[in-house]
Amino acid sequence: MDQDPILANLNEAQHEAVVAPLSGQYQILAGPGTGKTKTLTSRVAYLMNTVPAKDILVMTFTNAAAREMRSRIKQLIPNNNEVSKLNVGTFHGECFKYLVRYGSRIGLSGKITIADPTDQAAIMKEIVNSAETTVKLEEFGYSSKLGKCYSNPTTKMNINLDPKHCIKKISEFKSHGYTEVQDFAKVCPNEFNSPIGMYIYRKYQDELEENGLVDFDDIIIKTRDLLKQCPDIVSNIQAVLVDEFQDSSTVQLELTVLFAKATGNITIVGDPDQSIYAFRNAQPENMRLLQKMFPNSKVIYLEENYRSTQPILDIAVGLIRRDRNRIGGDRLLKSQDSQNTTKKSLPVLAQFKSEKDEAAYVATQIKYLRDCSGTLFKYQDMAILARTGYASKKCELELAFNGIPYRVLGGFKFWDRAEVKLVVDYFRVVNSDNDRVAISSTINAPKRGFGPVTLTKLLTRVDDKTSIFTQLKQYAYDEEFREEHGLKIRKDALEGLDNYIKLIEGCRDILKEADALGPATCIRNILDHILEKTNLVKILAANDANNEEKRLENIELIRSQIDLVYQNDEMNDDGGAAEEDLNPLQTLLLSLSLGGDGEDSAYSNDRVTISTMHSAKGLEWPIVFSINTIDDHVARGGDKGEEEERRLLFVSLTRAKLLLYVSFATTLVKFGNEEEASMTRLLTGLEHHFKTCDKGKGTTNISWDMFVSYANFLRRPVPDRKQIQFASSATTVPSKSASFSGFTLASSVIERPQNKKRKPHIPSAPISRSLSIPTNNRTSLLNTSKQTRATGFRTPLMPSKPTPTLNSPNTLPHSHPIPPKRKTLGTRRGPINQKLPFT
Repeated sequence: MDQDPILANLNEAQHEAVVAPLSGQYQILAGPGTGKTKTLTSRVAYLMNTVPAKDILVMTFTNAAAREMRSRIKQLIPNNNEVSKLNVGTFHGECFKYLVRYGSRIGLSGKITIADPTDQAAIMKEIVNSAETTVKLEEFGYSSKLGKCYSNPTTKMNINLDPKHCIKKISEFKSHGYTEVQDFAKVCPNEFNSPIGMYIYRKYQDELEENGLVDFDDIIIKTRDLLKQCPDIVSNIQAVLVDEFQDSSTVQLELTVLFAKATGNITIVGDPDQSIYAFRNAQPENMRLLQKMFPNSKVIYLEENYRSTQPILDIAVGLIRRDRNRIGGDRLLKSQDSQNTTKKSLPVLAQFKSEKDEAAYVATQIKYLRDCSGTLFKYQDMAILARTGYASKKCELELAFNGIPYRVLGGFKFWDRAEVKLVVDYFRVVNSDNDRVAISSTINAPKRGFGPVTLTKLLTRVDDKTSIFTQLKQYAYDEEFREEHGLKIRKDALEGLDNYIKLIEGCRDILKEADALGPATCIRNILDHILEKTNLVKILAANDANNEEKRLENIELIRSQIDLVYQNDEMNDDGGAAEEDLNPLQTLLLSLSLGGDGEDSAYSNDRVTISTMHSAKGLEWPIVFSINTIDDHVARGGDKGEEEERRLLFVSLTRAKLLLYVSFATTLVKFGNEEEASMTRLLTGLEHHFKTCDKGKGTTNISWDMFVSYANFLRRPVPDRKQIQFASSATTVPSKSASFSGFTLASSVIERPQNKKRKPHIPSAPISRSLSIPTNNRTSLLNTSKQTRATGFRTPLMPSKPTPTLNSPNTLPHSHPIPPKRKTLGTRRGPINQKLPFT
């Protein structure tokens, strides 16, 4: 074993990637669970032996990933003080820092505020509902068709002016790096490639500029323009490393190359098999494009999987290898399960008559695994994944019925709550004189006597040179200015405007003391000043008696959340060279604007996770239930085609470490009508990799040896055998069998009492989407004799004969050709663009 801690415990392919020379371009294609983050952080630490930390730029797509990388690098080289100088962050975060420092070179103000999705929606709603837009629609020959959809009888062109749709189209346009309306035809060939579409785009951009805002796409585009005009600002960068490169857009590819212009030294890590964000304009083809730009770039495969068992990987690889356009089509995944005992634990494929039956089965299985395993499995070890949030609703109800606590991943984030958002808007006004969206949100909260007409007048700019906040001060203190612009304002409203201005200026005075107070204390003092002057706590209590306690608690939680922001390595004083240009308030707003990392940690405990397949990417659980795997849900195709749906299912399957359950119902209820359904065609031909069930048999016990192997695989203590509940007397439930696609599959029959109403479980606290139920209120289904619950197999069955694997010849009797297998793992032989022959 290598004695260097940076190189310790690396496999051959990881070692090759880490110690590759500084000069050149490297593409590390890392499958799920192959140690992608470990490889990337080890390479950064290795490069720091010869490259100053301030000259290394590492970019990823989430704050959580950036924090984890910085933390791991510190662990690898704990005594190296240079780690604090590394530029590690998200694409948007690093670009924003360059705009703050150098944006004046392209005409940007130093005080830039990021327009979050709420701001974008408010601006776009104002545009599409304006009288000016109505006039433009008539001018261009459009008439109302349905809702926000308009049609032009002459050109037979339709346009959807729903604000969210307009923002999506504009984002798609910008993600390709375009800013001029004449380029609309290249990205938006239909509805938005029209005079009204171009008008909406121009008006939206003007509103952003007028309010001193930039949206997320502008951050990237303006940084690209800055680097093109001023390449000297990145002349010090000797190495650029990008994580999750398969999620990059066209303009982010261009940006990567521009950051590395001085040396051309680029290392990208990603997995095109997990490119599932086409709706966010991700371009997996960027990997091929990068190799075209740099034909001598080297490709390294990471194929040794440290997450899942081989049976799970066999199914996943069999699924993804059918993609004819797969980048690196001969890549493999090999489990590093040293004991191989879990090979007997095959994934489960379960068919049900209805979605209710499927949900009942999942809930029963979760209850069984948790209650029978002693201390081995907890609820937090299990996840239910579905293609859409709606598809998991029945599972939510069933978990609640059974008293099983759960959380819905991607639920309402702390900083998005109404009362918290209002405080954040006050922070934004303190930061910027020109943030019209934030000023309009706070100027009359609490009520300060302004009517809608007065508010419109106050917030309409009188000229391009005067900021909105300065204009408010002129209205408040200059009577001649009010008369000149025709504003008549009552005495109480004038007093309210004076109080508002003094509140903001008082916060700014506190901000000036940041160096003496420290960043966290400074922001807490600003928060206290806002709460004191607005009486926000009393107002919330008076206006929302039903949720008074929760809203007041959220206000108090802001203080602790502020502390967490400044404790994060990405956002504290050792967050990189560019961080010195941000004051504490800008640091906080940058952290919030660039997105939270999921649900608040304060609410995390022992709960089952319910998530969409998209939200589950990057996460893992010992036990995964992939539900509703039918064509109607999984292989829906759409604008981006079936291959992205194949990659999405691949991501879902590879979230599982140990046990995988794939299920579907043969009958769906849509709008009150029943429809037939079948297993997704994406899995056709892979059925023999799953466990099947003999006719007439019910559940099978987990043996003690299997419990031991599960514990060893998860590196957990083996439970006390006395705590294990071997269900030796498990009731065998009659089951029907359905034969399709050449195999026999267990079809569960749910039997419920006919003469007794089903009484829902009532926890001590109200059931919500973040359900947490006290232990003493949980009902146990294992000892219920009066009611038979979901049938099916409670554990992976022991196969009666050897199961064919992907390494066995001719084991996939289906119409999809499979590319030939490679015998070795690691470095790619031949160019990444090479089309593989099919057999």
